[in-house]
Amino acid sequence: MSITTTYPNTSMSINLQKYSIILLILLTGIFFGCQKNKVNTDFRVVTGTVFLNDSPIDGAQITFFPLDNSGVPAAGFTNAQGQYSLTAVNSLVGGTGTKPGKYRVTVIKNMNIVDKDQQDFEAGRITSEEYENRLFSKPPNTEKPKSLVPIIYTNSTQSPLEVTVEDKKENVIDLKLEEQ
Repeated sequence: MSITTTYPNTSMSINLQKYSIILLILLTGIFFGCQKNKVNTDFRVVTGTVFLNDSPIDGAQITFFPLDNSGVPAAGFTNAQGQYSLTAVNSLVGGTGTKPGKYRVTVIKNMNIVDKDQQDFEAGRITSEEYENRLFSKPPNTEKPKSLVPIIYTNSTQSPLEVTVEDKKENVIDLKLEEQ
């Protein structure tokens, strides 16, 4: 003898839960999608060129640190011509540029430390097994990366680079670094 129990409206409550979850996911996507594309009207576009001894610096990280409570940290990278554009760092207030205010600027560019074994593997001169064996048989690399800009410009509390982002649509701020 078999006993079968049926629950009334079970399929309907499961369908309702399913559609509620789908609706919640869609509304969340719409909300965050709209937020991402929202233009922050408090921000000002900041671009410029970074020079070391009158030569543009390629691949440097530029960071603006606010010196007062009105600013927002922002960062960018230089291209081959030394040009950069800033993007706000905080994803909650993110946007192109940053808010008007006074900033201390750091410029960081380190020399890449080249691993000969990695080069051999990438060039196909050794197998992945040989590369792995070499990798795990040698001590970790403790060599510090060498800064390609004077160290003073890499420190967020000591960098002599202080700039003002003005309350205008676009700010072009060129940074001129000198060997010390």
